[in-house]
Amino acid sequence: MLVEAISDYAVFLLDTDGIVTSWNLGGERIKGYRAEEIVGQHFSCFYTEEERRNGKPLLALKAAAETGRFEEEGIRLRKTVRRSPPMW
Repeated sequence: MLVEAISDYAVFLLDTDGIVTSWNLGGERIKGYRAEEIVGQHFSCFYTEEERRNGKPLLALKAAAETGRFEEEGIRLRKTVRRSPPMW
């Protein structure tokens, strides 16, 4: 319930394959996706096309698997940005 109440940050969980498994109201406000739109989708949709081509989402998953978490600041895309489908 605490995570669901956070509205200033997008807080979400991924499974080991990078699929979004939980989503909070902050994610909806910041990223533009409602939970029913994004849960079940691959998190690489938040990365730019160039970052996806360079394998950055997969490197993030690998780092999270090795250390138990991954944290990074950077440009991440909102739902309203037109882009090609995720490359995973």
